[in-house]
Amino acid sequence: MAYCGKCWVEYREGVQRCPDCGAQLSPGPLPRPQPPKKSPPRSELVRLCQVDDRMDVHVVKAALAAVGISCVVSEHDSAVLWLDHRPVAESAVSADILVPRSRFADAQQVLLDIHPASFEWPEKLEPEI
Repeated sequence: MAYCGKCWVEYREGVQRCPDCGAQLSPGPLPRPQPPKKSPPRSELVRLCQVDDRMDVHVVKAALAAVGISCVVSEHDSAVLWLDHRPVAESAVSADILVPRSRFADAQQVLLDIHPASFEWPEKLEPEI
């Protein structure tokens, strides 16, 4: 058995090149795809802060991603105002930003670097400024 690494198709023994793309076939069965990397289990996530504006959510996510910190956004309390069956306004969105427990201190520093007074910190976790 052989397979094409470009087309991901298996061929019978004796076939040397992929009839579709012309690539040299690799020996053996078609490899199994690797499962996608999983996000940390929710139990390993801690609440970093709460933001009350959708733009702030994007700013925090981008700042954390820039230093390699993954995050989960948990939105709540959003509402849309409808007029004549069309959305005309959206209320402010409140969202919790959750980060892996192991990166919590790094994530706090990222937020302090953005703007120290812009975020609601979890109780008893306010950084000293």
